[in-house]
Amino acid sequence: MSKKSNGYWKNKENCKTEIENYLLKYKSLNETSNKKERNHLIRSVHKYHNHINVLLKEFGYEEEFYYKDKHYYTSLNNLAKELSLLVLELGRFPNLKEMTKYLRRDAILLHSQKNIMKIKEILNYTKKENLMDSRGWNNRSIGEYQIAEFLIAYNIPYKRDVQICEESKHTCDFVLYPIGIEPIWIEYWGGSNGTLFDYLKIMEVKKEIYIQENKQLVSIYYEDIDVSYDLINKILYEKLLPFLNLKYLETKNEIFIPPYKMSSEQLLNEIIHLKIDNKTLPTIKNLYKNNKNKIVYEILKRYKRYSSFAKEYGYLTARMNYETDWNELKIIETIFSIINDYGYIQTRDVLLQNEKYKKFISYVYKKLNGLNNAKFLFYNYCIQNNILIPKTEINRMLYCIKSLKKYYPQKEHQIEIFNILNKIKMISKNLR
Repeated sequence: MSKKSNGYWKNKENCKTEIENYLLKYKSLNETSNKKERNHLIRSVHKYHNHINVLLKEFGYEEEFYYKDKHYYTSLNNLAKELSLLVLELGRFPNLKEMTKYLRRDAILLHSQKNIMKIKEILNYTKKENLMDSRGWNNRSIGEYQIAEFLIAYNIPYKRDVQICEESKHTCDFVLYPIGIEPIWIEYWGGSNGTLFDYLKIMEVKKEIYIQENKQLVSIYYEDIDVSYDLINKILYEKLLPFLNLKYLETKNEIFIPPYKMSSEQLLNEIIHLKIDNKTLPTIKNLYKNNKNKIVYEILKRYKRYSSFAKEYGYLTARMNYETDWNELKIIETIFSIINDYGYIQTRDVLLQNEKYKKFISYVYKKLNGLNNAKFLFYNYCIQNNILIPKTEINRMLYCIKSLKKYYPQKEHQIEIFNILNKIKMISKNLR
């Protein structure tokens, strides 16, 4: 680019011509094969006019020029733009060391936790599934994420969400297993989505359990984490210093791939060893008991129903298996058993008090829409197969039609009971 007089650059049309020539030659202002020529163009334009991006827009160009001068990294938007590629590359949000190495500079803005949260908001990186640490664990909060990264950095093995004791369902965030020493339990008290009162109540309960069980507890609070990165590391270092140089038992990394990144087949593989039998998947209750909470959550998020997930892979749930065990013949046999026990088909409330008939009542109300439909199925089966309905049950039917609307409130049921009684009457005549 030949040297031009100052008057030349004052003319906006001349600036336009120089920009066009540069773009024809190098395709982009962000092309750095000839920095000297490009920087001369930028400085000359900026001397007499607005920022070059304003002129580019005015001249009809869609491109923007990203000039990383000393002020570039003082913008959170610019930092977010630069870090977006690193986030994609890592599959998670980087720590300070990784960001500094990637940017090739120690950007002062990155030392503030609040600025980091703002950058995450700019990148739409506020979902919990994005708080994945270097071990692949999907953390529930930024606090857990920071503690995990600290332990990983010091190469300390740990387990996550370990049940504190058999008598309690409460779990601990991090458990360390030093050789020859009792485990170290680390809790992050960061609050919850519920009320503060509820959370403080849970916190006190858990602390009391630790005291009763004589477990070594290290408490880390939200206030310890809501500071700059350097201060976070300093606080964690001070709190965990007694444990940094201990020798630890190796622990299995429970989840390398977070559930939201797993395929549905991988989710199935995570729970299949707990199946009830060859055709029935484990109950959700059993999955929770085996610390598969995150797997259950992901299955329900994708399929809405656990049964839909089971069907896709040719399995049954415990409830589906129970329902397929019921058929017409089993219903008939159960009703004969009820008549044998009570003399006639009892009401729902009475049958529910008998453990023997709870599943029967559950099934007929869910699948047959009530006990009356089960009765009609029984009556018609007996009539069609020339089986005598016990006299005690017929007497009960005759008693019920005296208060027809009470025992058969639906019109179609009233018609059905009279039809059945007429059929029984016809059969009785024929038998004579």
